[in-house]
Amino acid sequence: MMDLVTKVSSVINKVVKVVLMLGMVAMSVIVFGAAILRYGFNIAFAWSEELSRLMFLWVCYIGMAVSFNEGGHVSMTLLIDRTHGTLNTVLKFVRDLCTLAILVILLMGSWKNFSTSVRITPALRISWKWFCFPMLIASAGMILLHLRNMFLTYVKHQDVSGGGGADPCS
Repeated sequence: MMDLVTKVSSVINKVVKVVLMLGMVAMSVIVFGAAILRYGFNIAFAWSEELSRLMFLWVCYIGMAVSFNEGGHVSMTLLIDRTHGTLNTVLKFVRDLCTLAILVILLMGSWKNFSTSVRITPALRISWKWFCFPMLIASAGMILLHLRNMFLTYVKHQDVSGGGGADPCS
């Protein structure tokens, strides 16, 4: 079962990385094109700023979840690195519970923003929820990834100290 979960996670990770790359390229083209048009030809498109901001949020938050999956975030390990045995396991478990609590707080805050948002953007005429949704997806995804890692670490006794394991794209 975990083999299937790992394979599905690997495929999703690859697809998400490609989508993030395409999002970065599209965002760069939009911003560069808008700057050229604005300063070179005195033509401004209001939608370009909103669209690039929206794409930036999506790329950042979904990229944050990808980095979390690969263990790419900063971790304070000074105390954990200096302990061994049961104390080390207890400290890691407390760290993981604190991380989970922070992710749940992030999810709750992003849900509050998403569910109470009623504004419409002026240029694109889309719901402001599109700007709140990436944080909601990223926080929910990181909670699922963290629960998976905790299950593998504390139930299956597998080392997942690098996050989701080896980079499947390498």
